[in-house]
Amino acid sequence: MCLAVKDLSASLIFYHKLGYKDHCIHLEDKWAILTYRGGILGLYEGHIKENCFNFRGGNIEHLVKFLEDNNIEVESVPLLNKDGSGTAFLRDPDNNLIFFDTAKEELEETKAS
Repeated sequence: MCLAVKDLSASLIFYHKLGYKDHCIHLEDKWAILTYRGGILGLYEGHIKENCFNFRGGNIEHLVKFLEDNNIEVESVPLLNKDGSGTAFLRDPDNNLIFFDTAKEELEETKAS
């Protein structure tokens, strides 16, 4: 889950009180990844316009082709990098935003597993 937050520092304090632990904090870039009991929560100040589900890893080019082959509309023009990393957005029938995002490092982790 990715949350659009107004104040990253205030949100970190709140979620730490709920038991979330730091996984990856980038205060200077205004985003953080927290974990709790195997769940992952992304907090983004100024990076996303609305809360969304985020799926990480996987080859974005292959994902976009799968979506197109199954007549699932991609909301925005996907960002596709030559290495298979990138981003794509789509919406479910209830208009919830779904965000697919893969960094080069995640692709390398997937290949190593």
